[in-house]
Amino acid sequence: MIWNSLQGSLQMDFQANKNFTDASFAALWQNLPPRLLALCTDMRSSQCCTDAALTALAEHMPSDLMLLHLVLCGNFTDESLCRIACSLPCTLTSLSLDFKHDSGQKVSFTDEAMHALAQKLPESLRSLHLSFPCTCRFMDESLTALIGALPDKLLYLSLEFADDDFSDTALKALADKLPSTLVTLRLAFPSNRSFTDESMRALAPNLPHGLTCLYLDFAANPNFSNDATAALATHLPCNLTTLHVDLYGKPTDLMVTALAERLTRCLASLHLVFWGSNFTNTAMKTLAQNLPYNLSCLHLDFRGQPQFTDESMTVLAWRLPSNLASLHLNFSFSDQMSYKTMTALAQNLPSKLQRLHLDFQRNANFNDDSVMALAQNLPPKLATLHLVVWGNCNVTDKSIMLLAAKLPSGLTTLYMDFHDSPNITSESMTVLAESLPRSLAALQLNFSGSDHISEESIAALALTSQPNLEAPLHWTEGFQSLKFSQNEKLILSTEPKA
Repeated sequence: MIWNSLQGSLQMDFQANKNFTDASFAALWQNLPPRLLALCTDMRSSQCCTDAALTALAEHMPSDLMLLHLVLCGNFTDESLCRIACSLPCTLTSLSLDFKHDSGQKVSFTDEAMHALAQKLPESLRSLHLSFPCTCRFMDESLTALIGALPDKLLYLSLEFADDDFSDTALKALADKLPSTLVTLRLAFPSNRSFTDESMRALAPNLPHGLTCLYLDFAANPNFSNDATAALATHLPCNLTTLHVDLYGKPTDLMVTALAERLTRCLASLHLVFWGSNFTNTAMKTLAQNLPYNLSCLHLDFRGQPQFTDESMTVLAWRLPSNLASLHLNFSFSDQMSYKTMTALAQNLPSKLQRLHLDFQRNANFNDDSVMALAQNLPPKLATLHLVVWGNCNVTDKSIMLLAAKLPSGLTTLYMDFHDSPNITSESMTVLAESLPRSLAALQLNFSGSDHISEESIAALALTSQPNLEAPLHWTEGFQSLKFSQNEKLILSTEPKA
């Protein structure tokens, strides 16, 4: 709990406490300072909460509150959200309601709650974030009502619906009512399967010209075609610094090339996820050749693309921007790439890189040369390394031992997945135990399916890491996965041997 009396703010994080009840929160709300300006509470672990907890907050809502951020998990119904909506003070400038789903708990909001919230949104709002779990199902009318009530001077809008029945009607209504003042827009409909190109063609030309951050997640929608991406590319705001696009559908190379050729020069963060697609080297080479020079964060997830080869990956490696601080590449199940891809990437890693995530699982062409090239070229300032090469018979102790010896001295997080890599043995685990940087605060290794790694060698590795732990480390016999974090009480996250 953090109370700042000068700024009138109260921040409470109850993530680690599962014992709080409605009565606990009711007592807390009753003692809120009357002049409170900002209230941030994370109650996601308090799964015993019901409508009574939120009703009590509504009854004691500070009248001058300007910022209200709640993360919630429990058994909630329309009644509690309606009460919260009716209690929102007219001074509120930032509202964030993030409802989480957990097994055994149910957030059961319906259109009634959404309509109530729409009717009570303060005109003073400049930032609005709403996130609803899969247990909430809303119809077009309720989203349309919410959109129609958005304040004219809104700067930040984030809407996330884990599951929904929205059609093009809802997204077109959103497009028509987007406040022109928006600088950040986040729309996440990861389970929607109803939107079509028509809705994207309506949304794209209505994107505010001053937008600097755009996040679109339509991960499960099979209906979008090249027309949808072409419309988005044509109308990308020229001042964008952050672009996140997560699409599924029936695209061709044109989907990527159209977007790549319209990337703004001021873009600092680019996150593209294209699943279920059938791209060729042409798409990747065009994207690589159009990467903005100022990028500091690049995330590309093109898993399951069978036509990508060393040709396009080499071009990508050559064109990595020199200012990159974070690089995430997922080309798992793309089995036409050879060790040359990893070698090219390794030799062209930017020297300023701090976070590196490489996922090439189920690529049988990768070998020791691939991992050794990476080991020899790890950037000196790297703080996080996430490497997934599982399902590979060609990676042996030789490369793992070299990688262990070359880990940067300032590394704080290490994740390596060797699942189903039968030629890695206890020998490399011994070297890894001796080479772990003293700065390491979080470690996760997966050896399941690697029969030549003994439990004793993993236990020795765990004991070597003991100085970095806040909680005692216990070894559980019969398991082959190790996970610990300096900030977590749960030390071992294990999987049984097959």
